[in-house]
Amino acid sequence: MKLSKPKNISKNEWQEIQRAIAIITEHFPNLAIFINWVSEDGETQHAHILIGNKLALQNHIRQWSDGELDEEKDENENDEIERAY
Repeated sequence: MKLSKPKNISKNEWQEIQRAIAIITEHFPNLAIFINWVSEDGETQHAHILIGNKLALQNHIRQWSDGELDEEKDENENDEIERAY
């Protein structure tokens, strides 16, 4: 998997993030990672990484941030899927 390194992340930090991504994506093929930290100069830094079906992840994130996701509805859909198997 070839991901472009966010500009505000050092080479060593990026290597550690890639290692974590490799471990996580063994089990979760679609992944959204949001990273926030305070830099050495005291500024808040942000980065996000989308892996897998980026369009679906972006849509899901948009719905979540807009408050459109209904957890109860999602749970009912998951129950129906599990019963189908």
